[in-house]
Amino acid sequence: MMHNQSKVQPIFRSENNISMKSVFTKVNRQASSYVSSNISFFEEPKHVEDEISSISSDTDEIDKYISFNRNIVISRLLSVRLLIILVLSLFSLVSCISIWLTGYIEASKSSRELMRQSLEEVSDKVGLFLSSKLLMPKLVALEMASDYQNDILILPTNYKPYAFRRLLNYDITITTIAFYENNQSFLYFYNRVDNKDGSTVLYYGVQNPGESNLLMFYANMTDGSVSSKIYRNETYVTYEKDYYQGSLKVFKSFETGGYGEPYNVIGGGLSIYYAAPIYSKSLLKQGKKQLVGMSKINISLERISQFIKTVRIFGSGFFVISEFSSMNVISASIDIPSDITTQVHLFNLTDQDSGPLFKKAYDPKELSRAEKLNYEGMEYYLQRITFKGTPYILMTSSYHYDNIFWRLSFVLFENEVLASVQLSTNISVGIMCTILVLSITFSVILGIIITKPFNNLQIEFEKISLMNFDNLNYYTSVLTEEMFIYKHLYQMASFLKEIKTYLPESLMRNLSSIEKKVLEEKSVTNLTGNVTGNYSKKSITSFFGNASGSMHNSTLKSSLFKTGFEKKYATVIYLKLPNFTHNFISDSFTISSLFEKILTELSNVSKISKSNLQIIKQNEFVFNLDSNHTMGIAVDSALKIKRALQNVNQQSKFKLNYVIGVSSSEALVGIIGSKTLKYSAVVGECMSKSKELCELCQTLKTDILVDELTATSKGILNDFVLRPIERYIPGYILSLEGYKHSTSNIETIFELIKTSGIENDEWMYELEQKKINEQHHKFTLLFIRFFLDESSQCGLLSHFNPPIEIGRVSTEELRDFLEEYKNCYYNLDNNLISKLERILDESEKLNLSPPFTSYFSSLKYVFQTNSYEDSN
Repeated sequence: MMHNQSKVQPIFRSENNISMKSVFTKVNRQASSYVSSNISFFEEPKHVEDEISSISSDTDEIDKYISFNRNIVISRLLSVRLLIILVLSLFSLVSCISIWLTGYIEASKSSRELMRQSLEEVSDKVGLFLSSKLLMPKLVALEMASDYQNDILILPTNYKPYAFRRLLNYDITITTIAFYENNQSFLYFYNRVDNKDGSTVLYYGVQNPGESNLLMFYANMTDGSVSSKIYRNETYVTYEKDYYQGSLKVFKSFETGGYGEPYNVIGGGLSIYYAAPIYSKSLLKQGKKQLVGMSKINISLERISQFIKTVRIFGSGFFVISEFSSMNVISASIDIPSDITTQVHLFNLTDQDSGPLFKKAYDPKELSRAEKLNYEGMEYYLQRITFKGTPYILMTSSYHYDNIFWRLSFVLFENEVLASVQLSTNISVGIMCTILVLSITFSVILGIIITKPFNNLQIEFEKISLMNFDNLNYYTSVLTEEMFIYKHLYQMASFLKEIKTYLPESLMRNLSSIEKKVLEEKSVTNLTGNVTGNYSKKSITSFFGNASGSMHNSTLKSSLFKTGFEKKYATVIYLKLPNFTHNFISDSFTISSLFEKILTELSNVSKISKSNLQIIKQNEFVFNLDSNHTMGIAVDSALKIKRALQNVNQQSKFKLNYVIGVSSSEALVGIIGSKTLKYSAVVGECMSKSKELCELCQTLKTDILVDELTATSKGILNDFVLRPIERYIPGYILSLEGYKHSTSNIETIFELIKTSGIENDEWMYELEQKKINEQHHKFTLLFIRFFLDESSQCGLLSHFNPPIEIGRVSTEELRDFLEEYKNCYYNLDNNLISKLERILDESEKLNLSPPFTSYFSSLKYVFQTNSYEDSN
C-alpha cells in the first residue's frame, strides 16, 4: 500500500487580480451530508413479506398494550390489593350479618317463647293462688251448711265458737249464716276488717228472729268474745240484700252452692263470697228440699290484691283480673281506687293509662289480629299493640273455677321484653364489628403480602424498561412462587444487561432523560397533592398499588421511539484508525483482542461524555453529541479519545495510528426507519466535515483537527490549547465538474493540542508550559487578524475573556512573531511556517497588505497512485 502524501499550496484571490492556483480534491464525498447509523443485519427469511407483515401486526398489538391508559379512579378501584380487601371484607360482613341475623331471629323467637312460657307460668301461678283462696270460702260454707243440717251447729248456742274458730283457721273474712222464713229474717256473722294501717278489727253481727234491726258489736280478735259496744244498729232485711238475691240465682244453676258477684260489705271493702243452701230440716228428712237460708263465707278482694301486687312480670309489666261478662275489675297488680264502694270497669282504670289501653286492645279490630295460642288445653290470645307511641304485648287468658269466669289480662312493655334480645343484638353487633375490623386488618395485611411482589415487580420492571440495571433491588421470599418470580426476573435482567452493551448511547441518553421526566412528574404530582390537601400519590400507591405504568409507557412510546428528525446543533467526533486493517494485521486473534480493548476505552469515553458511539467499520467510529451537550464537552472528549488510544498502544505490541476530526453544525437529529427497522441518524454538514478533517489530519500530520465553529465557540479558546493550522473550503472538490465555490465559505481549521490547564509540577516546567500556551494563543490571534477583516474578527473574538484587541496586523509584525514562534515551539510543523513566509514574501513583492480574506488551501487527490500530492 502506498501512503497518502499531499502538498498544500497557498492561493490568493484579491481585488488586485493576483492569485495563486490550488485545488482541493476529495474521494467519496457526498454532496450534502453523511448519515451515520448503527444497524443490525439479519439473514432475510424465505417469505419476507409474510414475516414483515407478522412483525408489523405484533408491533401494532404491543403498541395497543403500551399505549393503554386507564382512568386513575378505575385503576385504583381495580387494584388487586383493594379487590382482596373488598372480597374478604364482604365475605366477613356477609358472614357476620348472617350470623347476627340468625342469632337475632333465634333470640327473638327464644325471647317470645320465654315470654309466652313466663306468662303461662304466671297465669298458672295466679290461677293456683286464686283457686287456693276461693277454695277456703267454699269449704267453710259447705261445712257450715252441713253441720247445721246435722245439728252440729246449733243456733245461737255454739255459733260464736264455731264461726270464730273457722275465721281464725281459714283465710276468710266473713262467716255468715242467714235465714229467711215466713217473711222473717235472722242471721249471725263474724266480720274481720283489715285496715290500711295494718290493724285488724273484728265485728260480730246478729239479727235475732222476729227483730227487724241488725246489731253489730266490736269483738275480741283473740278469743272472739263480743263486747257490749255497738258498732252499728240499723234495719236489715236479708231477703232484700244483693248477696241473698244473687245467691238464689246461683242456687238455681248450682244446687250445692256457688260464688256470688263481689259486693261492698258493711264495715269493710269489696268481697266475694261463696253461698251454700240450707234447707228445712223437717222437710229434708221427708226427702223434700225447701230453702230456708244459706251459709255465706266471704273473702276480701283486698287480700287477693295483696298477693297479686307481689307478682312481677318482665319489669314494669302488670296484669288485671276482671269478670268476663261485666268486665269489672276483680284485682290487679296496679293501683285500683280504694275509696269507692262499687267495682271499677276495666276501661276506667287510670294507673299507667291501663284503661284506655285495654279499651283499644279489646276493640274488635284489634282482637281480630290477635294470635291464638293453646297451652295444656287452655287458649291464650297474644296481641301486639302500640299506644301513645309505646309498643305493648298483651296476653289474655281465662280463669274458670266452679261458676266463676274471669279474664286474666297480662300487659308487657315490648322494649322490656326485647331488652335481652337488644342486649344480645348489641353484643352480637359488637362482636361482628370486632370480627369485621379484624377481617379488614387481616385482609389489608394479606393484600400487602400478596401484592408486595406485584409492586416490587412493577418498580423493577420500570427500571428495566429504562435500562437502569445498576439500581435493581434484589428481593427474596420464603414463598416458593414468589421466589421463582424474582429468580426469573433477575435472570432476565442479567440477560438484558448484556444486551444493553449493543444499544446506542443516544438511546441510553433518551432513557435517562425520560427517567428524569418521570421522576419530576411524580414529584410534582406528590407536591401538588400535598399542597391542595388531597391524598398524595405516594400514599395511595403504597396502599392500592402504582397506577403510573400507563403514564410511563406512554412517555416511552412518545419520546423514546418517536420517529422523525429534530433540527438542532450537533457536534460529531470522527475517529479513524488508518493502520487497523487486514493489510497491516493478518492475525484474527490480534484484531479481535485489540478491537475489544479499543471498544472498551471508547465506550468509557462515550459514557463519560454521554455521547452516542456508532461503529462505521472496524477502524472508523463516530461520536454524536446534540445540543444537550456543550461543544466544550466534545472537544474534551476528543482529547479523552486520544488518551484512551494511547493507553491501548501502551498495552499492545501493535501501535495504532489515529486521526480525529471534530465538527459542529446545525443538523437533523432523530430516529428514522419503519416499524421493522429503526436507527439513530444525524444528517448535517458536521458529519461530512468531521470526516474531511480526519483526511486532513493525515495530510497535515496532526492527531486532532477542529473546525472553526467549534474552536471559536464560547470558552473553547480559553479552556483548550488550539492553534490555527489551515484555511480551506469544506467540500470543495476540483474533480466535480460544475462545482462552484465561494470565498465566503472559507474557514479556519484548528489543531487541538491539549487543555489550557497546567498540572501541578515543577515550577520551571509550569513556567515553560505557560509560556508555550501563551505563544499558541498569540499565534491564533495573529492568524485570525491576518486573514480576517475587522467585522469577521468581531464575530470570532467576541467570546474572549478578557476582551481581545481587534484590528489589522502588519506583515512585519507577523514575520517577527514567526521567528520567535519557531524557536519557542520546537515541534511546530515547518510546513505551516514556510507557507506563511511564502505568503509574506509574495505579498511584499505585490505590495499587498493583510487581511488576505480570500486565501485558502486545497488538496488534489491522485487516483492513479491512491495518494495526495501537491497540486502545483
